[in-house]
Parts: sequence; C-alpha cells; structure tokens
Amino acid sequence: MLTICAIYVPIDTDYPMDRVRYIAEDSKMTMIVADQNYTLSAENIAYICFRDMMLTAKGREQKKPSPLPDDKYREVCIIYTSGSTGQPRGVALQNLGLCNLVESFHECYKTLDSDRVLPMTSIAFSSFVGEMFPILCCGGAVVLYDRKLLLDNKFLQQVLEEKKVSIISTVPSVMRYLNEMQKLPSSLRYLISGGEKLLMEDVNKLVGKLIIINSYGTTETTICNTFCEITSIEQLQAKKNAIGKPILGNQIYILDAALSPKPIGVYGQIYISGNGLTKGYVNREEETARAYIQNPFAEGGKLYATGD
Repeated sequence: MLTICAIYVPIDTDYPMDRVRYIAEDSKMTMIVADQNYTLSAENIAYICFRDMMLTAKGREQKKPSPLPDDKYREVCIIYTSGSTGQPRGVALQNLGLCNLVESFHECYKTLDSDRVLPMTSIAFSSFVGEMFPILCCGGAVVLYDRKLLLDNKFLQQVLEEKKVSIISTVPSVMRYLNEMQKLPSSLRYLISGGEKLLMEDVNKLVGKLIIINSYGTTETTICNTFCEITSIEQLQAKKNAIGKPILGNQIYILDAALSPKPIGVYGQIYISGNGLTKGYVNREEETARAYIQNPFAEGGKLYATGD
C-alpha cells in the first residue's frame, strides 16, 4: 500500500460490524485487503483476498517500486481511536512522524537486524504501528500470533523460545504474565511497557534480568513521546509513574490552565509538540480545534492537549 502512496486503515476482525462500517465510511475506504473472506455491505469498496493476491504474484518478476514523493506531511495510515461520543475518531499518521518514530526507536533501543519483536496488541492499535515499522526498517522481524493465545503462559513461553523473541512491547496488565515466568529466554533483551500505569508488582521479578522501558505517548502525537528505563525496584517505589524524557524530535510541556509552565514536582497537564504531531482528527474540525492549540512557545506551531 505504501509503495503506491495509498493510505492504509488497519481494522481488527473482532470489531463489531457497525464499527467496521463506520470506519469504512468515515475514512472513505475504497479497498479491503484481507486474508480470508471478509464481507462488508458497503458501496464502492473493492475486496482483495491477500492469499489469492500472493499466489497470483508467485513466480512473477518483482518490479522495483517507483520512488515515493518527497512529502514529509504525506498521510501514511489512519488509526481509529475510541471517541468520547462513542464513535471512533480517526487520526492520520504522517511520513514525518513515523520516520521520527523509527529513528528514535533505533537510537533508544539500538535495534539489530537479528531482533524479533512480539506485538501483543491488536493490529488496529497505534502501538502496533510503533512496533512494526521500526523493527522492519532495521531488517528485523515481527512475530505474529493470535494475541488471545499469548495469554496462555506456557504457549507464550514456547513462542518466545522458539522464535527467539528479543523485544516485547505490551501493556502492564500483560507484563504480569511475564513477571510470573520461571525462566525467560536468553534472546529477550527489551520489555517495553505502555498504555497503562506501570506498577512495581508488574515487573518486580524482572528488574535486573532485562532492560525494562516505561513509555508514554498518544496516537495524536504518533504513538510514543517519552521513555524511561527502569533500573531498580526503588525507582518504581519512589515515583508514582515515571515516564522519563522526550524521544527524539518531541517536546513535552507541563502547563496550567493558562498555559504557563508548572514548576518541577507540581501537577499540571501534559502538552506535546514536535515532529510527531499529527494534523488532527479526520472529519472532526471542532474536536481538532479543541485538542490542537496554538503553541505559545513556538510561533506558528501547535500543541496537543493530552488531558493527562
């Protein structure tokens, strides 16, 4: 899809059909590519079976894709998040933000072409995009399994060992399964947490055995915006939720209601700016105007108000 400058919209097959239909209409979808028969009663949407497409292409000479236009603001994919009104909201991720994310991932985690990452979230989540692109861009591999199967401790351990997984990115509630494992595979280097508050009891048996990262970010600012390496149990005890420092190309502000900076140690709201900032919500101008505000610290710039 990317090589022909198309925009892809990941959809989880577990979604209710009403949600799928809404996403298809809201994103103005024109084609569905699936690995099985997937029917959607909507006009002007073509269906392509991925397996049939691969069989047709087998044995054909591979054509070199045409150079992509040099447009850092070109939209690459649309991720739909839960909306406050009950309807999902689409956020279009751009070239600049994704390239920045990939470069930052490589800088922070020193990724290798031998690395294998195991995503444990839905393919429709922005976190999956943040796991897939960086590892593929360094020549590594993405290990894919039905995430429901991975909730079985024995099966998870088998997958980690057989596939030589080196990076796991997931939420703390799933990390607890890893925390109870008697033995971790020697290939595992990084455990990246995000999406929920990381607690001491989630990783207390893992600290010191591998590198644990607590990350924070939003889909609206291209998935990941801060990271913090957890090196001791005391670190989690001393700080309620250490999210660390901004990744490459991002700026984090802690502000009050008047958009004035708060002193260190004083509560405030998190605002984000930088290369990861997206344009806003698809077809939702009013919501975009409320969440994406003028940046008082950079002329012509924008800030995203996270609400956190």
